[in-house]
Amino acid sequence: MKFSAILTLALALPSVVDGCSYSKNAGRKCKSRSGGNGADEIILGPNLKECEVLCDRASTNGNNGPCGGYEFHANSDSNQRKCELHYTSPSGKGSNQVSTGDKASGVDCYIKKDQKCQNRKGDEGDFKRYDNRRCNTSSTQKNRTMRRARRAQCQAMCYTRPKGYDTGEQICTAFEYSGEGGRDDDSWCRLYYNGSPEKGSSNSDYRCYIQRNNAY
Repeated sequence: MKFSAILTLALALPSVVDGCSYSKNAGRKCKSRSGGNGADEIILGPNLKECEVLCDRASTNGNNGPCGGYEFHANSDSNQRKCELHYTSPSGKGSNQVSTGDKASGVDCYIKKDQKCQNRKGDEGDFKRYDNRRCNTSSTQKNRTMRRARRAQCQAMCYTRPKGYDTGEQICTAFEYSGEGGRDDDSWCRLYYNGSPEKGSSNSDYRCYIQRNNAY
């Protein structure tokens, strides 16, 4: 294939990269594509870098385009931290983009410089799923909890740590998920780090996901 043909093909590919670039707007909320300050999705518990990862890897559907920015509410108590994802329209252009909103204390709005940018590189890891089970995590060293998160978001959080994202945590080896198919308020996951987790006790409210290869 000629160089010119390769260049043309590369330019035609979607904007999928290792990490999207953001502009920080301190003390501001994010304004959604509809013009209001409301978020399309709210996840409780992620730290700042994890919130960025969630926006980078957010899936599109027929009603919205990529995540165009995120609003982060910092708090020393992880249970009070809040990550708000704001999506563009499918076109991701003009008035349908995410923009800065009202002033607010303790809140920062991070907007993608290219709002169609997505980090969907690679797969989501290789996990063994155990239905109706807790994880036996007696060998792990710590855990982190996120609430109102979807299962795919939990898996992305667990998988991206050894793939280049420095979240300030150790390597995630497993996660538990509860609330699959239920209300958003009932959904949560717990990420476990290091060790060699195994399937644990029976519990119909849980699923246990363990990375098949923990040796990164």
